[in-house]
Amino acid sequence: MPADPAQRSGLPIGALLLILAIVFINFASFSLIIPLLPFYGRELGASPEQVTMLFPAYSLGGVFGEVHWGRLSDRLGRRRILILTTACAALSYVAFAFVADYWLALGIRILSGFFGGTMGVCASYVADVRRPEERARSMSLLGVGINLGFAIGPALGGLLAAPDAGLAGFRLPILC
Repeated sequence: MPADPAQRSGLPIGALLLILAIVFINFASFSLIIPLLPFYGRELGASPEQVTMLFPAYSLGGVFGEVHWGRLSDRLGRRRILILTTACAALSYVAFAFVADYWLALGIRILSGFFGGTMGVCASYVADVRRPEERARSMSLLGVGINLGFAIGPALGGLLAAPDAGLAGFRLPILC
């Protein structure tokens, strides 16, 4: 829900940091799994073509998530939607860490993207509560969260993975 213009005194630093953390976690978790997918897919018995489908599955879900969550956050409020989607995204990663079937993994990847498709909600929340003169700087901080997520995620995934341990060797980075 857009904030009342009379209340636009600025977003408290704690709230801004929380939004930045959500953005960072969404993009780090997405990118953390990318370098693991070929190995994880092989462990699931997937063909090279099927492994390839695991890559865009998250983004496909994200396309639908962005549209759905943005519209719903206008009606129910940004905070509620961010709490719901963050919790559901976390559960989808837990499910992905313990999946033993390729088709279920593909479906979970799509669901993860759907629940991770909240960048528009985060940006709208910041725009709702920041004064006009603070908006550009605050929006650029969202870009920082995205870029840090993309930089740290794959490195963390690669460091924590133990491909020699089979599917179990991928649980720690996925749960992370």
